[in-house]
Amino acid sequence: MVIPIFLSVVLIGTIYLIVRTKQLLKIKPLYIYLFYTLAILLSLYSMLSAPMPFTVNTFMHILVVFFAYLLSFLLIFLLSLLVSDVLKLIFRFKKKTFLSILISLTTILFLYTTINAFCIQTKEIQIQLPHLTKEIKAVHLSDIHLGHFRGENHLRKIVNKVNELNPDIIFITGDLVESHYNSDKQTLQPLKNLKAPIYFVDGNHDAQVGVEKLKNNLREIGVRVLENEFVDTLGLRIIGLEYMRPNSQTSDPLSVAERKTIQSIMPTIPISDSMPTIVLHHTPLGSEYISKAGADLYLCGHTHGGQIFPLTLINDKNFVYNRGLYKKGRLQIYVSQGSGTFGIPLRLGTNPEISLLILRPYL
Repeated sequence: MVIPIFLSVVLIGTIYLIVRTKQLLKIKPLYIYLFYTLAILLSLYSMLSAPMPFTVNTFMHILVVFFAYLLSFLLIFLLSLLVSDVLKLIFRFKKKTFLSILISLTTILFLYTTINAFCIQTKEIQIQLPHLTKEIKAVHLSDIHLGHFRGENHLRKIVNKVNELNPDIIFITGDLVESHYNSDKQTLQPLKNLKAPIYFVDGNHDAQVGVEKLKNNLREIGVRVLENEFVDTLGLRIIGLEYMRPNSQTSDPLSVAERKTIQSIMPTIPISDSMPTIVLHHTPLGSEYISKAGADLYLCGHTHGGQIFPLTLINDKNFVYNRGLYKKGRLQIYVSQGSGTFGIPLRLGTNPEISLLILRPYL
């Protein structure tokens, strides 16, 4: 559903850019067609190739970054053009004024969205849980997306921010990496400096890069990797699920085919009657099976909240739980917007976040 919508938006947006550029500038139509077609096709190819091993070398890395920012600029230019056209219809200003508004809006939006993509905010969420005997500070990280745009230094900044929060426990719900570039053991070293126990479950991008190697690297630096199992700690039962489909009827080309589904695996993992049960999984899908099992809190990510307007609106329709805190019966669901970005390094209408969960006993 998302891919056809995305491709339709790309096609309509490209046609609109071609038509309006032709009207605004005195350039032969052929040159305009060639520029936009090549720019968008090469940018999309570069985005899809970013996880591949051949992009590890410096030249390919530079190309991936260049075309990602080119696609980012074209998207912002398209949004700015749409806004400028609406303003022109309302206020009927002259072409010179129109161009000034268009250039200013494009520049401001491009700078804001690219900077915003790396300005991680701490979001505090208060959550009451049954059977909890004391307050616990938990940090939830998701979708950091180490790769062509984020590396060891970026991860170190996240670690420093998390340590300042002084959490009792840390959860990472997948997509720690997105590319073979910046996914090695050295890039992950800052995680050793976290001052609380870390529990990790994998996501779809981790699987694309090589999930077993990633898991082994994480274990070597002291991260507890959970693979469809539970651990009891701090008066909590933590269940960690590998990236999997919610049920056998759901099609997901990103999931590992031989893995079980949430529907099949949840009945095999015991839910505690004496302590709160927290389930970690990458996506918010399958919440009905986690609710049915009797869990208390479901922590996930994957959606990025849509990352970029107007995709935020599409995500709100595509995911029942897109970002923030929800309730489904006794189950509370928290969907992180993630700390990184996917595809293009932009955020508009969303913020990268570190989620500080204040877990409190029921009054």
